[in-house]
Amino acid sequence: MLNGWQKVSALMFSSMLLIAATSLSASMPKPASVLGVIVCIPAVILCLSKESRKKQTLWYAVGIFAICIPLLGTSVDAPQLLGAMGRFLTVMCLLVGVSLFRHSLTRSGLSAVVSNQLIKRQGDPLNTIRVSLATMALTLFTSLGAISMMGAVCGPQVKNRLGISRITMRSLCASMFILPTTVASASIAAAIPHLDSGTVLLLGVPLALFVVAGAMTPRLDIEEGSRKALGISKVKPIALAVLVALSGGIFYAATSKLTLAFAFAMVFGYGIELVALSGGRVSQAIVKEMPKSIDGIAPELLLLAASSLLIFTIQHFDLATYLPDVIRSALSNPYAVCALLVFVLPAVTVFGVHPMILFGLFFPLVDAAVLGPTYVQYLAWTTMFVMANLLSPVSICAILAATSLQVSSRETSYVSNWKFCALGMVIAYVYLLTLLGHHSSH
Repeated sequence: MLNGWQKVSALMFSSMLLIAATSLSASMPKPASVLGVIVCIPAVILCLSKESRKKQTLWYAVGIFAICIPLLGTSVDAPQLLGAMGRFLTVMCLLVGVSLFRHSLTRSGLSAVVSNQLIKRQGDPLNTIRVSLATMALTLFTSLGAISMMGAVCGPQVKNRLGISRITMRSLCASMFILPTTVASASIAAAIPHLDSGTVLLLGVPLALFVVAGAMTPRLDIEEGSRKALGISKVKPIALAVLVALSGGIFYAATSKLTLAFAFAMVFGYGIELVALSGGRVSQAIVKEMPKSIDGIAPELLLLAASSLLIFTIQHFDLATYLPDVIRSALSNPYAVCALLVFVLPAVTVFGVHPMILFGLFFPLVDAAVLGPTYVQYLAWTTMFVMANLLSPVSICAILAATSLQVSSRETSYVSNWKFCALGMVIAYVYLLTLLGHHSSH
């Protein structure tokens, strides 16, 4: 594809075209301004690495763009189209922050400090508990990166590698019930106006505890002679963790925007660590790390933009009014809607459908009032994503676990988790209906 200078030129040209299309949109025909946005999409794809262009998420995004943009036609101009694609902008910021902070996590020794305390003695039941709790803690700093990191750190030390995938994937998913720690949960939080985050934190705990308990069931069989003593200074990594936590807390206190607080904390931590530990080679590190980091997450960023556009398109044409009466009636029934989110959609993802596509398709079709208060809406949609992450072979969780452990995503997804998910679906369904019943009684 394109070499380094060609990529820079293509991105500069796309940026200038995008600025012109948005700033001059009032005096341009709508098709002309929209064309300025459309041209940027293939330009970005041409700049991606071979590995990123192979990702299914990229081609899911391209497919959605190819359907939605022609459907919208002349009904929108460039600013409206970009606005429609920007619903999950805060999530995109989080993904960028997490991608950058992974470098700091490794370079500062923070990941090594954590991992060196996890797996200790053969047959120790606390090994599983430590790995599970550490994954949840790392999820706050690295989001989905926690799966890759824990798999890479712990995988060589254990014989039953799928045990590591079960622990890490379930631990990460448990955190989604109480905080927007992943792209999926942050997307849900961004899509629900005036989300009651405090109540989510409180009422999400029972579901989170169930998933955590499931994460602590696999037993780890340690490879003999795999552990190495590591002499690691703990001052710098712990100082970095404290700075990141403080900066995120201050930002959240000032803005009340939790997802942006996570994103700000990651970027702030990366900047501080870069200045303190790069040995004066800040510019070299930025040039080396930033393009690679953005390239790695570009397909997911495009999928978020495409999913946002899909939601806008369905709402723009009010497609819910064109559904058959039987389906419309079902989508107005809380029992049916909960069954759809908890059982049906996760089951569909087993066949290779990405859960973000289903979210973009069904979120605008489900009347929010059916699920009542915002915390029930969040928990219901999060349940869908949690079960889909564990069951779908194309979910980012399953792919990251498979890559870090060098197994197939089929093994890390439904093969490893279908029994656990079957029980979890029943428990989540009953719990959500209990919350709805309690709300309606008041």
